[in-house]
Amino acid sequence: MLFWDDNGITIDGSTELSFTEDVRKRFDAYGWQVLDVADVNDLSAVESAISKGKANTSQPTIVCVKTVIGAGCKKQGTHGCHGAPLGAEDLGNTKVSLFSLSLRLPCLALPCLNEDEKIEIYTSHNY
Repeated sequence: MLFWDDNGITIDGSTELSFTEDVRKRFDAYGWQVLDVADVNDLSAVESAISKGKANTSQPTIVCVKTVIGAGCKKQGTHGCHGAPLGAEDLGNTKVSLFSLSLRLPCLALPCLNEDEKIEIYTSHNY
C-alpha cells in the first residue's frame, strides 16, 4: 500500500506552479485501487482506507491523503516550511500539533518538547 502525501506545496510555492499531473488518474491507469482521504486528521477515514486497501488483494493500492505541510507552525501550508529551518518557537508549536495527533494514532514514536524524553504510543491496532 502506497500513501501519497498531497500537501499542494513545492519548495518554490504551490504545486500549481510546476506540477500538473493527475496522480489519481495515473495510478488508476496502472490498474491500482485509488483511495482518497480528504483530511489526514480524520483518523477514521485513514483507518477505513487502510482496511479497504488490505481487503483488496487483487490490486495494489494508493491512498491519496490531503495534508497541511508544517502543521502547527506559523508558516503551515506554505513553501516557507518546505526544507527551511522552523526556528525554536515554530518547532515547539509543530511538536505540540503532532503530539496532539499522536494521542489518536495507533502507533507513534515522537520526540517530546523536552528533547531528553521520548513518547511511544501503542495500541492493539496492527498496521
